[in-house]
Amino acid sequence: MSAKAARKPASRAKGKATTPHLEPATHVKSGEHTVKRFAQEPIAYILAVLVLFRPWRDGITFPTDNVYYLWGIQVAFILWALLLLFRGGAIRHTRLALLLGLFLVVAVLTAANSIQADATYRALLFWSGHFCLFVVAANALRTRTAIGIVLSAFVATAFAEAVFSVIHLNYILPLTRQQLALDPSLAERYFGSSTLNAELEHRLLVNRAFGSFLFPNALAAFMLVSIPYVIGQAWISVRQYLAGLTAARERVSAAPSPSPRQSFLVLLITPVTFTILMVAGFAAFGFTAYARDVLASPNPQLALQVGLQAILRSHWLGSAVFAVVLPLAVSSYLFSVGVRHGLRMYWLTVRAYFLPVVVCMNAVALMMTYSRGGMLALCAALLFAGGLLWWTARTLRAKNARSIKPVAVVATMLVVLSLSLSIGAASSPAPSNEQPLVASPTTGSDGAAYQPPASTPPKVNLRGIDVTLQDVLNPATMLLRLGYWRTGFLMAKDNFWTGVGFGNFGTAYPKYQYPGAPDVKTAHNDYLQMLCETGLFGLIAFALFWGAFLWSGLKRIIREREPWDRWMLTGLYASVLAFLLHSLVDFNFVNPAVAFFVFLLAGIFCAWSSLGEPEPTPRAVHQIFVVPILLVVALAGGVGYRIVDADSMLGPQNMQDLRLNSARGLFDAISDKADPNQAPMFPVSHFRTVLLGRASIEKFGVIHVPVGGGSGGHRPLGRQERMPPNAFVIIRDPAEAQRQLLAAAKTWIAVMVSADALYPYDPDVADKLFQWYDLLIGRTTVQKEKQRLVLEALRWAEESVKRSPAQAWFRMSYGKALWHRANIEISGKALDFYGRGLEEYRIATTLYPISSQVLAQYGAALVEYGAALRRFGRNAEAAEYEQRGRGIVQRAQGNAAGR
Repeated sequence: MSAKAARKPASRAKGKATTPHLEPATHVKSGEHTVKRFAQEPIAYILAVLVLFRPWRDGITFPTDNVYYLWGIQVAFILWALLLLFRGGAIRHTRLALLLGLFLVVAVLTAANSIQADATYRALLFWSGHFCLFVVAANALRTRTAIGIVLSAFVATAFAEAVFSVIHLNYILPLTRQQLALDPSLAERYFGSSTLNAELEHRLLVNRAFGSFLFPNALAAFMLVSIPYVIGQAWISVRQYLAGLTAARERVSAAPSPSPRQSFLVLLITPVTFTILMVAGFAAFGFTAYARDVLASPNPQLALQVGLQAILRSHWLGSAVFAVVLPLAVSSYLFSVGVRHGLRMYWLTVRAYFLPVVVCMNAVALMMTYSRGGMLALCAALLFAGGLLWWTARTLRAKNARSIKPVAVVATMLVVLSLSLSIGAASSPAPSNEQPLVASPTTGSDGAAYQPPASTPPKVNLRGIDVTLQDVLNPATMLLRLGYWRTGFLMAKDNFWTGVGFGNFGTAYPKYQYPGAPDVKTAHNDYLQMLCETGLFGLIAFALFWGAFLWSGLKRIIREREPWDRWMLTGLYASVLAFLLHSLVDFNFVNPAVAFFVFLLAGIFCAWSSLGEPEPTPRAVHQIFVVPILLVVALAGGVGYRIVDADSMLGPQNMQDLRLNSARGLFDAISDKADPNQAPMFPVSHFRTVLLGRASIEKFGVIHVPVGGGSGGHRPLGRQERMPPNAFVIIRDPAEAQRQLLAAAKTWIAVMVSADALYPYDPDVADKLFQWYDLLIGRTTVQKEKQRLVLEALRWAEESVKRSPAQAWFRMSYGKALWHRANIEISGKALDFYGRGLEEYRIATTLYPISSQVLAQYGAALVEYGAALRRFGRNAEAAEYEQRGRGIVQRAQGNAAGR
């Protein structure tokens, strides 16, 4: 017997498929009981916890939270690596691990040419987590129990996400619109501006499900990795459940009488099952009966309380049926099954009835995203999986079929068909930006000059905008993607070998953006984006990893003799395949919350495919190799800590923007020359945002609160009263208010400087520091203080350009800082600073050539430079610059009107 044949399990070494059976679903010693088996899987529990929580904080909208999940992955990886070092063993699936590691190495090497270190730094950090996750899942999950723990958590979180998506679309999103319409200040509080950009309007107003992912296509990608696997598990569970019932009726040895220990475990589990069903039944009945009334009420909280009381009083019979009778009946049935046939049959019954429900809910959630690319990718993956299962079963039944070539040929044809279908898919039905805009949050999507938020409240359609059949058939999104891809190919052509740096597609995009194209951060094609960011060799390494996985996985499925294992492997394989197909038209790998699951399932596929094989002989080279990887993982964890520490000091991006805009608006509105009989009034929230507490506010004003009853009056707030959200300040001493604002601004600047010292790579932090100093420059009349502020503003503006030289708005900030420097210069060097500033404005136009706002600012800068030349007596040159500048301004205005 060959060594290869010796490694195969007994059931797989046979020449024909085995019949359905009910063997224990773990590879453990016969004397070990269930509780002990579950207690021996600490790494599985770590991964299960990560799986349960990962979907609930979108990786794009909440970037700091990605570090927490990275740490969890690193803990699991370190635990596995230490076990490998001290207990011996070898790394499995080394070829795939090396290919994924090769991609990371290429990304690190191309980082030397990155156009922004911060984006590359963060991207490498999170991709190191993907590498660790794949290696841990493929190597540390060595029993079916361990894999079952992780996959059970995956099914649970997929079901919860699907249910939440339906509830969110039909109940929570309308309530959000209603609250935003009643209180427009919520837009400032949560989004940093009283106006909503196109992307936020689309998310709030279009009736497309996105759940906790905040992007419909991200939810679709998550549903893609869950539906094929759950379909396979549902089929297996129903078949095994029916086989178990047959075995129990015939009293064959496959259905032994349960032990007293198993009966006791069933007795413990039944109350838990009843409690879960009771809560779910009551919630379902309550939502069905009163959710619409709660949303229609002007006071949703009070309406919710009234609804709960009405359910218990007026609808006690219906609530009793859903919350007591049905859960009791289901729990009793499961208890009888467990007592008669054992814990395994109890679990099979739950799976057989629950998993089809999960499939239906996940499919509903996917359909409610209206992601055409997601639906096409799912159809292609399921078509391929179905054809693969059919041909494999047919090949195994043939007596003389020993070659996999016919099946491989058919499977390859199905892959080509799947790719052809998915390339033409567009992932959203209506033209919109499915992601944050390229522009800096404080500059606007067009790089405009920094302005306070507009006072006009956002327009909110309470019913939302339904997606029609015409929208679904609208090819506009495909045309948009063709535009993104066209831009991407231009970018790749100019950076073919090294790329623009990992994570920097959005940074470089404005330079290649063509007129009429929207502002985006991704190519909406992960493979094209890899080419743009990591160059040719990065794309090759990335494609080699997934190509090797798909090819080796295909061969492994074809050679599988056990039908249940074949269904299991095919479900996992189809989930990964659907994700990869969808990535042809979307940005799945950019979102760590979504990419997490494809690497997890790929690793679990590898782990399951090698179950039953003997443990590999310990290899010293593997133990030595894991040491430097541990050091890199520890380094990545330290970098992640610095990012989290800095981000926690700064707070969310929208709050940083709101703080700056509020300070700018308050400084502009409060004047020490104001008429005391016309004392200005401002919401308390404006001052609290700028870090002014109640004691500081009361030094220059009186806090008032509205009087109830709709009279429109107000009264002073008592000393012992808490400040409500609608409190406002009547300013009595504008000069003191200015002093307090200056002190608060300097305090915040000190906090930002400390945060920047922890992580000195973020260009946005440097640019915001420039903006704060720029704000203070016009608020002081002391010459020495002004000179200090100008030099600080220049230092931070220059730092932002050093950190990200390819972004237009940082160049404009630097140009403005240089002009501040020229204004305090008393010698002839002033023109040198003006000239350098003008050059920065010119460079900005080359980095964002289609921006009318950037072009207009360059024209205005030319006019101002001409005025500076006149002050030095160079009238002829001044006239030339002024004429040229006015022409550019007119051209920019024409471009803006045409756009």
